[in-house]
Amino acid sequence: MGRWVQLAMVVCAVLDRTAVARAEVAADASPSIAALPVEPASDDAPVAEPEPVAAPVFETQVVGRRALPKSSPVRISDDDIRLRGASTVPEALEGLPGVEINTGTKAGDSLQIRGLDERGVLLLLDGIPIRESYAGHFDIGSLLATQLGSVEVQRGISSVLYGANSMAGVVSLHSFEDLDGRQGNLTLTLGNPYRGRLRDRSGQLNLVGGHGAWSFGGSAARSQSDGFVVSNDFTTTSDTEAFHENGGLRDGSDVDKTMLMLKASYEPDAQWRVESIAHVFRQERGIPTFESSGYVRHWRFTDYNTYLGGLIVEYQPEPSARTWSLASAKGAGYVTWHDDTLQDYQDASYRQLTTHPLAWFVASSYRDQSAGMVLTPSWNLWTGNRIDLSMSAAYDQNRQREIPVETTAVNTEWQPWETYGAATFNLAAEDTQRLGRWRLSVGVGGSGMRLTAEEIRAHSYPVHERLALAADGRIFADYQWNEQTTWLIAAGRKTRYPTLKELFSNSLGGNSDLQPEHAWMAEAGFDWRVPTYAALLSARLYYNAVRALIEQRYSVYTNVSRATTAGGELAASARPFSFVRLVGQYTYLYAHDESADRPLDYRTPHHASLELRIEAPWGSEAAVQGQYHSGQRAAFFNNVSNAWQHERLPGYVLLHIYVQHRLDLGAERALALFVRLRNALDSNYVRGSFTPEPGRQVFVGMSADF
Repeated sequence: MGRWVQLAMVVCAVLDRTAVARAEVAADASPSIAALPVEPASDDAPVAEPEPVAAPVFETQVVGRRALPKSSPVRISDDDIRLRGASTVPEALEGLPGVEINTGTKAGDSLQIRGLDERGVLLLLDGIPIRESYAGHFDIGSLLATQLGSVEVQRGISSVLYGANSMAGVVSLHSFEDLDGRQGNLTLTLGNPYRGRLRDRSGQLNLVGGHGAWSFGGSAARSQSDGFVVSNDFTTTSDTEAFHENGGLRDGSDVDKTMLMLKASYEPDAQWRVESIAHVFRQERGIPTFESSGYVRHWRFTDYNTYLGGLIVEYQPEPSARTWSLASAKGAGYVTWHDDTLQDYQDASYRQLTTHPLAWFVASSYRDQSAGMVLTPSWNLWTGNRIDLSMSAAYDQNRQREIPVETTAVNTEWQPWETYGAATFNLAAEDTQRLGRWRLSVGVGGSGMRLTAEEIRAHSYPVHERLALAADGRIFADYQWNEQTTWLIAAGRKTRYPTLKELFSNSLGGNSDLQPEHAWMAEAGFDWRVPTYAALLSARLYYNAVRALIEQRYSVYTNVSRATTAGGELAASARPFSFVRLVGQYTYLYAHDESADRPLDYRTPHHASLELRIEAPWGSEAAVQGQYHSGQRAAFFNNVSNAWQHERLPGYVLLHIYVQHRLDLGAERALALFVRLRNALDSNYVRGSFTPEPGRQVFVGMSADF
């Protein structure tokens, strides 16, 4: 515990009182409803000030002083995160319509939106793209949800201003929105007793402060787990023979996370705002044992680190009645760095590196670097009309190396670095016009990807002339039928460029001639809000036709496939009593590989959730959330048998419970005691692979506001 408790890092504040007031006004105007869309602002709504955290402008928040039309957004507030008992981002996203979390042994938690996988999901943390640039994957389970103020998920056809690689949707993580004007917050959590000891412990400290035009914010957190226990209903099968029997501690499931998030802003007047961001995420974790090629793997990430930095400058002139006037301008630059080291051990003791002849390597190391800039000016053209422009460029580089296996002794000699790189750019314009009860948004964009480097063991290959181009577009319209009902319809085309792994992988069939994937997309639906019982109902139907789908066939990545994802989403919320709230949703997904005439891998056709929240007037809160996920199918081409091999994963039901009692100590001080249960039914389940997920988990903790 000594090393863990050294958490007293820190640093100070995010929002000045003006910004807090803005956030409170925004919250009153558009309450957070878990699993329901964000309400679009009306023409008659009060003029909204810019949000205090707008980094680095991938999102343009206002159009003619109104919110930009977003495609089926869902906002998760800090209260939603807490009452779901969520400690990580995947746990916070569970149960949202159209969103599915899968888990792999090495990859960790991955995200699907409406059947499209994470390679097409744009993940933003305070506006900065966060990912591991080689494979297009980032383990979102490494991010602690308790450090976030809110999460917004945009499903469907996102704005062209986001650029390429947002085909599946956009997930925006926002920090420091949960302090609510307090000077600080300290949270401590313990949990998961097993054989007389607690397996999990975590702590988090948030501090705020400011002076004059300056405001500062900081958050430091440490979370440790010695591993999770599988369900008592777990049974050994031919696919899980390497795993523990029921009720056992899962080999390789330990994790140690440290997160430090810092933010500083300078706002000399109402027109200018400068903001800087620096976030650090460090993780060491085991990789649950798995079998491959008849050999049980004992892998471990000895480090998995991500660093983000950004500088954002925003200018918003005084409102003008003139046509063709500048509405706002934002510019931002950012850098991200990711590095990880993976080691292969001889056995489950994790003490000796492998010499097994079937091992792929003794150790593998990645270094990913990205740098980019964004500029988004906006103009009011005439009454009710606004045009937004976006110009962005980014450079991604991956360096990797390995220590090869030697069967006579443990090898410690690294091979030379391999280097891969690519540059991308995006240009887009989107015009939004209010026509009576109609709001129409039309956007077009162009993008390109140029390969810049391929160097394998000190030998360079000529890739500088390889340039791929693509065009995207979106038409979005909503109709305010009456004060309660809004209809929407959208159609467009979105692009995903191949990842560096798909282009260059030396051992997994990289193909530098790959063309970008693209999808023709359509969506329609409505949002219905009824004042009685604060009821809300939302429905969506969508269809996505993916072309030039990139798949690994016959050991080489190729553009061989066509795929279809289509479905419907229904979400509802109501307050039958002032202290009771109900939230529910149902999702149906059809996901099919048309070229191979088979279901797309690891997609969940039916997904439903129901949540009950009780808020007692004496300060107690309770929430119960139940989820149902139907079974998944998967298939892969076996190059040995020259045939497709099919898998089927069973469906499952989860139940999560959260109970909290809050004591008001006066002078804006409070103490909260809480208990949370994850998987209270101790369900035995898997998602996205045959690796078992945790059984019942019990946590207790306290949170102090000061």
